[in-house]
Amino acid sequence: MKIDHDVLLFATRLVEELGESAIRISRVRLVELTAANNLRAAAFWRDVMHTSERLLAERSPAVAPPHTSPPMAPPCRRIRPPSEPLRRHHAKQKARRFPAGPLHDIMSLKDNESYGRIT
Repeated sequence: MKIDHDVLLFATRLVEELGESAIRISRVRLVELTAANNLRAAAFWRDVMHTSERLLAERSPAVAPPHTSPPMAPPCRRIRPPSEPLRRHHAKQKARRFPAGPLHDIMSLKDNESYGRIT
């Protein structure tokens, strides 16, 4: 079996820093890249995911080192279904009322001509 050192290094670093979240992050990246039809990058992340699983399986019987910080999950965006309307204002927020007329006085072109002259 051929060992890809980049995959091994990357998976080892992910497992050290994120623990079990490394598998979930690798899976998310794999799905994103597969959906984008980036097959080469998807193959890399597939190998990273499998290597992370293997490293975690080997590490689980041993005592895990203490985490310095809690693992961070990737930002998650809620995808709005097409039937759900887009909410522009909060329900309790009142709509702003603007004056019907212009917000400022507009000067005529003749008034502006005097500003360009040096006296």
